[in-house]
Amino acid sequence: MKHERRAYKRISDSLQIKFEVSKIDTIMPSTSYTKDISQGGFLFRTNNVLEVGSIINIKILLHKSDEFISSLAKVVRVEEIVEGKIYDIGINFINITDNDIEKLSKYVTNKL
Repeated sequence: MKHERRAYKRISDSLQIKFEVSKIDTIMPSTSYTKDISQGGFLFRTNNVLEVGSIINIKILLHKSDEFISSLAKVVRVEEIVEGKIYDIGINFINITDNDIEKLSKYVTNKL
């Protein structure tokens, strides 16, 4: 029997995200799409290499809505998909409002 280690139910879904990575004197804005998402975080693919432990600003656009969920997030996993070009990035939310957690929880629950 497979044991689920995750704290939250995760769904496969493609939601538009915008994220910013702060480098020494630069903010690098980027856009991508989630591969999966839960109340605790999500996985997305990008051509930007990020380091585990990096803190990024993220915004997620919920389907059929003009609402964004905004949060700070911590990079917890980086997997190189195409050498030097494409990466899967796993993040955990670290500064998300109770209201945004509720919106995200409802969204995930409705998709299960």
